[in-house]
Amino acid sequence: MEIKVEKREEQPLLSRKLVRGYVGFSGATPARAELRKKLAEALKADAGCVSVASLRTVFGNTKAMFEAHVYASAEALDKTESVVVLRRQGLREKKAAKAAAKA
Repeated sequence: MEIKVEKREEQPLLSRKLVRGYVGFSGATPARAELRKKLAEALKADAGCVSVASLRTVFGNTKAMFEAHVYASAEALDKTESVVVLRRQGLREKKAAKAAAKA
């Protein structure tokens, strides 16, 4: 998987950086979790502070556009991102999973 960052934009009021670019892949479109880990490696950031906002592909193409947010800290990520997005990223558990873990 190749990652090419096209644009980096600082958003100081939200304590994050907006990162846009392209990801080249072979086979299936990479999962958000896999892309998040690779982005964290490429940008030298903690994987727990990276959130993939969108991942768009074109039919028949092995290239996808992505938009991600790289937060300064995990607390900034929790304050800004919605619970639904955090669950989608795998950074939060569902209520049912938490209840099963307690029982």
